[in-house]
Amino acid sequence: ILDGATLNQVGMEPGMPRAAMMYAWMQRHPDFARTIWMAREEHHMRLTETVIELARACTPETVGQTARAIRAIRRRVDGDGA
Repeated sequence: ILDGATLNQVGMEPGMPRAAMMYAWMQRHPDFARTIWMAREEHHMRLTETVIELARACTPETVGQTARAIRAIRRRVDGDGA
């Protein structure tokens, strides 16, 4: 549903309801909220799998590059509001 985007990002897309409206829907409609949270968790699982793949492929020559890539993923997860 969100394809990794936050509700704020989705709300900025043309034709989409604003984030405030979607947050209100989450308050009033448990099924909608559950769908949003499930999409967020699925996205986090995909990012976790990417980190594992990066770590497995890491070599002494690619440690710096791998660390930067993992930090970028972590920033995405840490900054992720539904």
